[in-house]
Amino acid sequence: MNHIIIKLKKCKWCGKEFIKKHNREEYCSTEHRKYARQEQLRINSRKFYHKYKDLMDEEIKWGLGSVFLSAHRNNNFVSESLAIKREKQKLNVE
Repeated sequence: MNHIIIKLKKCKWCGKEFIKKHNREEYCSTEHRKYARQEQLRINSRKFYHKYKDLMDEEIKWGLGSVFLSAHRNNNFVSESLAIKREKQKLNVE
């Protein structure tokens, strides 16, 4: 008589119990593994920022300008001038 022992593992993301397919499995689904990885990346980037924020240039820390201006100029003069005007208003330069 053969007995199969099935061990249930708790998902690290949602806490639901699931059957492991291999010994290194930690999450019940691929989506939960992706969510956990994204969260870990967020945590690591916050730690890096707070650790090295005093050593960063202002440009690296905040980026250039805002969402209205891009790194490349717009070939349409009217839309480029509107973007510059919005940027000035946002930065209270005008």
